[in-house]
Amino acid sequence: MIRKMVLIVTVVCTFALFAGNAFAQAASPAPAQKSSKKTSTTPKSKQVDINSATKDQLTAVSGIDDATAQKIVADRPYKTKKDLVTKKILTQDQYAKVKDQLVAHGGRKASGKAKSTKGASMTPTAASK
Repeated sequence: MIRKMVLIVTVVCTFALFAGNAFAQAASPAPAQKSSKKTSTTPKSKQVDINSATKDQLTAVSGIDDATAQKIVADRPYKTKKDLVTKKILTQDQYAKVKDQLVAHGGRKASGKAKSTKGASMTPTAASK
């Protein structure tokens, strides 16, 4: 009798676990819809690339004035748009206001250094032979 009760409780608990997982998976797409709404405020086609935009295009972004746009152009390329804060071109508050309107494509500063490092590593090898 006790064995039957243990078996019934085990089956019920197992069923409850599987049912809980099914309901949790059904509810998970809702947060994904919220994140898509966040990106829909500024379509990707209207984002300004900080690595290729002109000064006029940068000043068209609300929150970026002429002086800031000139600093952005002068300090290119950027690996990420967060580099604007890292390089102290924008404050954290300014960045929070404009980050959805900016994108950083084509920042290849690191790849240029990799080529020079590769060449430098070959030079000592050739010299030692």
